[in-house]
Amino acid sequence: MVLLGGPRRPDSVKRGGRFNAEDIDTIVRLQSALATVEPYAFYYVDDHDELIQRLEYERPRLVFNLCDEGFHNRPDMELHIPALLEMRGTAYTGAPPSCLAVCYDKSVVRGLALALNIPVPTEIRLLNDYAGQASLDYPLFVKPARADGSFGIGGWSVADNRQSLLAAVNRLK
Repeated sequence: MVLLGGPRRPDSVKRGGRFNAEDIDTIVRLQSALATVEPYAFYYVDDHDELIQRLEYERPRLVFNLCDEGFHNRPDMELHIPALLEMRGTAYTGAPPSCLAVCYDKSVVRGLALALNIPVPTEIRLLNDYAGQASLDYPLFVKPARADGSFGIGGWSVADNRQSLLAAVNRLK
């Protein structure tokens, strides 16, 4: 079983909030490439409403987990897919839920990197009262603490002054 995100559902991290032509093209190319891998046969599941029932009656030997969109295309539920597979005792590819939970929080990843002596940039966490923060050294790079990949990061993420910092922070709210 090859498990994918749901192209018929909204997807907040994709351009326009939906699967696009390039996403569909990627899936078609994946299917073409896997069709050449003999003697294996692959089938594709992208309907998460049916997933639990399909896992019950199909009992796949291995799930090729390419669902980095998360359960029902929710990035905050990415870890739910491998958690479901683990609860069912189904072998799967990719990171376990514990890893995905840690990776979703950028400040946790930063703390782990520091503990392993991996250099990371200086960070401050702006909470609700960011207007009262101490003096800041610009330029700053603004990104959400909890988000999937580069979601919430764009050209506007670089703040050269207080006004652009406030605009970037407000954009993330």
